[in-house]
Amino acid sequence: MKKILCFVLAVAAVLSVLSLTSCKKDNGAPEGMQPLRCGSEYGYNLYAPEEWTISCYGEIAAAYVSKLDGTSITFVKADMPTVTLDEYFDSEMARLPFAVSVGIRNEKTAFGNAPEAYKFTYTYEYSEAEVGVMQIFVKNGEDFYIFTYTSGLKDKGDGTSYYESYLEKVASVIGSFEFIEKNGEASTPTYETDDRGYILASDKKICGFTMYVPSEYRVDYSSGMVSVSREDGTSINVSKATYTNVEKETYWEHRLGEIEKLADKTTDASGNEVTTVKEIATLVDVTDEVFGGEGGISIKWAYAFEYSYSLGGVEYRVYQVLIRKNFNGYVFTYTAEANSFDTHIDEAKSVLSEIKF
Repeated sequence: MKKILCFVLAVAAVLSVLSLTSCKKDNGAPEGMQPLRCGSEYGYNLYAPEEWTISCYGEIAAAYVSKLDGTSITFVKADMPTVTLDEYFDSEMARLPFAVSVGIRNEKTAFGNAPEAYKFTYTYEYSEAEVGVMQIFVKNGEDFYIFTYTSGLKDKGDGTSYYESYLEKVASVIGSFEFIEKNGEASTPTYETDDRGYILASDKKICGFTMYVPSEYRVDYSSGMVSVSREDGTSINVSKATYTNVEKETYWEHRLGEIEKLADKTTDASGNEVTTVKEIATLVDVTDEVFGGEGGISIKWAYAFEYSYSLGGVEYRVYQVLIRKNFNGYVFTYTAEANSFDTHIDEAKSVLSEIKF
């Protein structure tokens, strides 16, 4: 998941001085801010509001307001897209297990002293609450980064939403960001591992489940939703289900409708525009197959859906499982390009079968 050129040659000398600044609270942190992830090993200095809680996880620099207020910011280095930013954004949105409503799309903006930055905003419903997201794609030479601000759209009681109330602080985070000279490679992120060498990709206190994945996966996002991916673009994400008050058949209908809004369209023999979304298998009971029935985790049921769609001319195939555990619902989504879907599907099912909700 995710601005205008911000400086001119006249300030180049100032920036070269700033690049030598360390990231300690008593040595250069802006007023009201604290170091989030800084230093020459990363090649940038990123600060967060001083009253927020730092929660970095592996490659992801993150901070959130409090346990009672999940408003958060994250910053992570990603692979440079090989397609346009609009195509990249749409492909990432299609991987999400819920519908999004896009606001700002590909707007040039400022991000500290970054030479290029582009903003997208969108909203979605999660656990029956409306959420707002600002995502900024940052380019610095051959490097590509994603900044994400997420907050609820619920009114705080004073006529403003949580999302709106923190925009000034987020502007301070963005404005104080600085790329600095990079010396060497950033330290390798460390994760808790099990006896197989699988890495822990989730924090159960935040998302409600524990998920280990093979070390070949990179943790792209780990908060209320967890998303991991392989180098070939294959991805797995798990989150609480939206539409928790509907039946699984209705949930599936919603999902098809959401994907059809994003997917490519094609023309049939009659010249009519039709969707590229294709149903492969729907409402398959996998409770015993995946979770081992009575011997597995205590869940009420699990139903799988499989479908494919084209986006930007590329065909993707998806294996999605809706899981009911007590009063909570969860969605597991495995996505891969159609020609590589079979390569990792058994591995994905193995990951799913060992998730502890």
